[in-house]
Amino acid sequence: MSNNIETLHSDTLLRATFNAMSEGMALHRLVYDEHGTAIDYLILDVNPSFEQQTGISKDAVIGKLASKAYGTGSAPFLDIYSRVAISQQPVKFEQYFPPLQKYFLINAFSPGKDQFVTIFEDITGIKHAEERWKFALEGAGDGVWDWNIQTGEAVFSKRYKEMLGYAEDEIRDAASEWSDRVHPDDVSHVMEVIQAHLDGKIPTAQIEFRMLCKDGSWKWILGRGMVVNHDPDGRPLRLVGTNTDITNRKKAEEEIHHLAFYDALTNLPNRRLLKDRLVQAMATSKRSGSYGALMFLDLDNFKSLNDMHGHAAGDLLLIEAANRLKNCIREMDTAARFGGDEFVVMLNELNVDKAKALAHANNVAEKIFSVLSTPYTLSIKHERKADAIIKHHCTVSIGVVLFINHEESQDDIMKRADATMYQAKNAGGHRIVFCCDAKEG
Repeated sequence: MSNNIETLHSDTLLRATFNAMSEGMALHRLVYDEHGTAIDYLILDVNPSFEQQTGISKDAVIGKLASKAYGTGSAPFLDIYSRVAISQQPVKFEQYFPPLQKYFLINAFSPGKDQFVTIFEDITGIKHAEERWKFALEGAGDGVWDWNIQTGEAVFSKRYKEMLGYAEDEIRDAASEWSDRVHPDDVSHVMEVIQAHLDGKIPTAQIEFRMLCKDGSWKWILGRGMVVNHDPDGRPLRLVGTNTDITNRKKAEEEIHHLAFYDALTNLPNRRLLKDRLVQAMATSKRSGSYGALMFLDLDNFKSLNDMHGHAAGDLLLIEAANRLKNCIREMDTAARFGGDEFVVMLNELNVDKAKALAHANNVAEKIFSVLSTPYTLSIKHERKADAIIKHHCTVSIGVVLFINHEESQDDIMKRADATMYQAKNAGGHRIVFCCDAKEG
């Protein structure tokens, strides 16, 4: 008798709670076919708030199959509810009800075998505001995306897909459609920023990265995202944001950087970049104990070419000399144009043994000496005239210094190399002069 009273009291309390809830609630039971496959779900009960939020009366739904009562069919919910009933784990998702023209945030959980309770929260106003926001962003030229973190589903706007060269139906509603197109070199940083936002360490996720387009090209994207929904425990549920095409801006930045650090004529590093790399090479030398070498080069009879054939011919020779220089050194070394007909070559990490480092530098200097002293054949183009072919023999004077450690300043090393090169020039040119009194610290 006592157990019956307790059960009655418990049922009465649950019923009172169910009816008093401000959120719309419905109790369902899965319906199976003869093969044991869930095909629909029966509405067992709804509370008064359900009637208020949905506009559907209690009598119109209780005892009815949900696919007919809700007017949505069973497909949108069946897989989710089957998983809820089996796993006993709650699931939260959004669903649009066409007959009601309303959006609901649905929280589903299972109180027992084959049963589940759904809590309906009307989010129609929020969704309409989001749609207006997305429409405004689309008008501004941004692509919009909406990622369901829990399910891995994602929705991408038409503009988002167009930005990458895709038609509306060529990108699925899955987050992998985004992540699989991120440049491999950018993935780690992108994921770090997103995770920092999901963990609440930064207010928004804002990242510049490259994405693969349909035609195989890469486009620079500025991605901005923000978590807009959390579960009761504070875990993020949805991340919404935009993609902005910043490819032209990045190209402009690269051009500005190139102009700042590279010679416009020869495309070799200029003085500024050479000094930066020399500082790095000196720091490396200090760590490794290896010698480096700096060579100053001056073309001996370059002026006569300019005087006889003009600056167009001189520019062609400088371009050719630069190309020859690049082929004489390793990728880790640097060939730079210092100005006029002067070039500089920097060799990194030659050897910890001074004699071996000197021998390496000498081999490179001899190679450069031979290559730059080989006669040049220059083709000068003229409008409405045949190209003029000019042959010019240009020798070179080279001054070489070794350096090690970090005791000397970069300016001191460059002054020694420049002075050594002028020793070669003053001795008649067309020769290599070494200055090996590097300070070893």
